[in-house]
Amino acid sequence: MKNKKKICFFSPSSYELFCKTQQVSHGGAELQMYLLAKNLALNSEFEIIFFVGNYNQNKIEIVDNVKLIKALNLKKNENLFAKILKALKLFLLLIRHNPDVIISTTANSIVGIISFYKRIFNKKHVHRTAHLIDVDNSWISENGILGKIYKSGMLNADKIITQNEEHQQFLQKNYNLQSVVLKNAIEISEIK
Repeated sequence: MKNKKKICFFSPSSYELFCKTQQVSHGGAELQMYLLAKNLALNSEFEIIFFVGNYNQNKIEIVDNVKLIKALNLKKNENLFAKILKALKLFLLLIRHNPDVIISTTANSIVGIISFYKRIFNKKHVHRTAHLIDVDNSWISENGILGKIYKSGMLNADKIITQNEEHQQFLQKNYNLQSVVLKNAIEISEIK
């Protein structure tokens, strides 16, 4: 494991996709992170860790060669103090697990915390957009300081992945950021 590149995904609500016993709300962004992690785990050059939410599971579980680490749940309408505590917890988890690359998705101030970590410890950060509000400036302008923290994280990411050309154009127009389009993956069962 020492020579493997350690890639860390942060998508708390993706837990349900790995462990189908929970009732966790998730959407397309979580599905894409799950599929990407699961398929990267097939490559023996990578160690994949995935920070998931706290759903009363074990601290660490391994599913499909992905190490699931109980981290934190992100909730809307939390007070600033709760958000600061969660940011600190995430920062300490990143230090403890020491990933080489961190992959984040969606508009959230946590993206800024991840980018701050990567700058201090000389790591890599890949951010993936998942919705128009991630790139059209609406989330940033509507969320005050949290929006600015997200924007800082996005501006300092080493690479940005978009799911379509429209997101790519908004990133270029609004932030002068280059990105790579990676279309959404779909798992197809074997056709009989």
